[in-house]
Amino acid sequence: MSSAIGEPPSPTGVRTIDELSVRLRCLQSWSGVSYREIHRRVVRSRQERGIGELPAYNTVYRCLSPGRRRLDVELVVDIARALLPDESSAAEWRRRISSSPGSRPRLPSFG
Repeated sequence: MSSAIGEPPSPTGVRTIDELSVRLRCLQSWSGVSYREIHRRVVRSRQERGIGELPAYNTVYRCLSPGRRRLDVELVVDIARALLPDESSAAEWRRRISSSPGSRPRLPSFG
């Protein structure tokens, strides 16, 4: 069950991986979805889309944790997809993360 109220947090203005992790945690808090349920939704979504690589629970959990030096952009988008009400909202996360240098975390290992 979701406790989402108001507009969901977005990745607008994110410049580092830590900032992105904070924004993902804000999105998780906004949605009211548990870490375990996020993992279930990510796995289900990937299975439905025929993606063979299924992340472990710990991989999903760590993606929302500070102190990361690298993040899997596809996993970030899958997490956003699991937490947001529609595909276009998740697509906005992909655009913000990967489209322009000014909105993408400026770390070479980001993705």
